[in-house]
Amino acid sequence: MRFKDKHQRAHFFREGDKMQQNRLVTGAAKRANKGESADEFYQGQVEEGAVFNYKEVIDQYVAILETLKKRATMAI
Repeated sequence: MRFKDKHQRAHFFREGDKMQQNRLVTGAAKRANKGESADEFYQGQVEEGAVFNYKEVIDQYVAILETLKKRATMAI
């Protein structure tokens, strides 16, 4: 298995007790440190367009489906 696109790699972040507080981050090679907000850790990379930070559950679902539609492989 090979990952041709960096957005085939993703991290889930649980930032609270509710599903609505979870984040899906794609395109990042490094994870935010424990206790650090994904928004703060990836802010510069998100602004550059290198990393995508999906906050809404439906956006996370669509991002996963779109990646799988294009590449058929994704590692979370």
